[in-house]
Amino acid sequence: MITKKTTLFLSLFIAFALLISFSLIYFNDQAWGAWGDDSPGYIFLAGRLYQGLPLVYHDDLVKAGYDFFQDEKLSRWLTPTHHFLINQQGTIASKYPLGLSLLMVGAAKFLHNSEGFYALVPLSAALNLVLFYLVILKLIPANRYRQIIGALSAVGMGLSSLYYDYAIAQPMREIPSMTFLLISALCILFGVEYFKAQKKIISLSLMGLFGIAFGFAFSIRETSAVILPAFFLFAVFACWHNSQNFKENLKKLWPAVLVVLIGLFIGLMPTFWNAKILSAEKEVFKQRDTSQTVILPNIGHLESFSLQNLFNSHGKYRPDSGSFSHYFAVLKTAVPIPYFLVLVIIGFIFFFKESRPKAVLLILWILGTLTIFSLWVNPYSRYILPLFPPFFFLGVYGLFAFMQKILPRVLPHKLWQWLVGIAVLATVVAAYQPVIVEAQENMRADIYKFKAISYQDLQNLTELGNFLQERYQNPVLLFSGEWQYGISETLQAHTNLKTIRAPWEQGKFSFNNQKIDQFFTKKVLPKYDLLVWTDATTQPATLAWLAKYTYQEVASYNFSFQPDVKIYHVRD
Repeated sequence: MITKKTTLFLSLFIAFALLISFSLIYFNDQAWGAWGDDSPGYIFLAGRLYQGLPLVYHDDLVKAGYDFFQDEKLSRWLTPTHHFLINQQGTIASKYPLGLSLLMVGAAKFLHNSEGFYALVPLSAALNLVLFYLVILKLIPANRYRQIIGALSAVGMGLSSLYYDYAIAQPMREIPSMTFLLISALCILFGVEYFKAQKKIISLSLMGLFGIAFGFAFSIRETSAVILPAFFLFAVFACWHNSQNFKENLKKLWPAVLVVLIGLFIGLMPTFWNAKILSAEKEVFKQRDTSQTVILPNIGHLESFSLQNLFNSHGKYRPDSGSFSHYFAVLKTAVPIPYFLVLVIIGFIFFFKESRPKAVLLILWILGTLTIFSLWVNPYSRYILPLFPPFFFLGVYGLFAFMQKILPRVLPHKLWQWLVGIAVLATVVAAYQPVIVEAQENMRADIYKFKAISYQDLQNLTELGNFLQERYQNPVLLFSGEWQYGISETLQAHTNLKTIRAPWEQGKFSFNNQKIDQFFTKKVLPKYDLLVWTDATTQPATLAWLAKYTYQEVASYNFSFQPDVKIYHVRD
């Protein structure tokens, strides 16, 4: 007979093994920054926080550009990507929430180096698997196979190609927000248990922690809010007594609700703080501006939600394919096991019979996440990563339900049951071989995914930024080519060197070349030491502009993403 101590030891051993093994996998091939997408926006914010700089700040060059061009759009090349001008005095702010950047700064402070920014995502990815495993133990505490189901679910999620890719890419919000969603799940599962056991103090403490964790998940990624109804309905469903009337139930539940609200307020403080400092400086001066008060910096994304996007999206990413059909395909291929979606359905049916409140929690977690992003105009695959925990658990639970409850009815003979079980196990192992091989290759060859940069790239960028600031009194580095929408922010985050982008290469807006020449002659060259980044991707228009001036090469670098980068100092 297995004792409680043995069970506890086994559970802790599996949790520790998950943390160590997946930390080794993810940290071995982690990225050290990014040259594109949303990542540099979070890196830039983290850089300002780490250096103790204001998040909403005045920029003289941006002000000069706005005054000169008299058009906010035509001055965007002077601001960091993912930032926007919030008033006519040259004040700029980020479009992104603060949660992820705050966590990155915490990691950097702990390691006493801004390189610590890039420890957060792989650590969070490994920690998620441990939290996921613990959540499963709490979901099915009486199941004799709970450790196996938990371990298989965690390993399956950790090795799924989409999760693995973003565990080593840098840095996106989905995986860190999942960390706090899983903490929320643990808190509410324990909180409900202690509530039903009438241990009020412990229960209320856990509910408060739930509110804080969920609030911070929102501060990392606002769309986490769609999962809150799932937690709310689970708690009410689990704690409601049919033998009592509405008022009696409400009287018992309201202290917990109050504590959750207080916890949410604490967890949302980064969001409130960001809204406050933005609103203090914001002016209504652009065509799309509707209010001086800023609730969320990227609230304009709500305009892109539409029922039409479910089956015929019109965004810049996968247009006309339909967001729902894309995400359905992602879920079908998220696990290389054939018919895994069927196992998820089987798992939900049998788990619903075992615990309706918990089953409702899991299915609403999945449907809430899937629905909101299916309404979004640009269906990026990573958006639905937060639904992976309930998805993988139900699939593995469904596999065990099939083997234990369905198969014996279809094949009563034990020998056939064993043969089918071995065949299923062999299929699972074979299906995951490509992912395992990919991970092994990445660990050997240092393959960087999703616009990620290497450790040496980061060292070179930091060296470049420090060199230019030591050599010149008031340097500004103008980026050209394909790398200007991310590398510039990454460099500035680590060195605080002012960077801008080549205006002729901004495809969205038309610039008057003569007007640009005048701006550089009158506003830039007299006040700043202008330096220009060029490489093989620099467009002819930028080279033609550069040829009008006297310039001198002051540095050259080779990066993993671009060899033979030249830095020139421009003189009038």
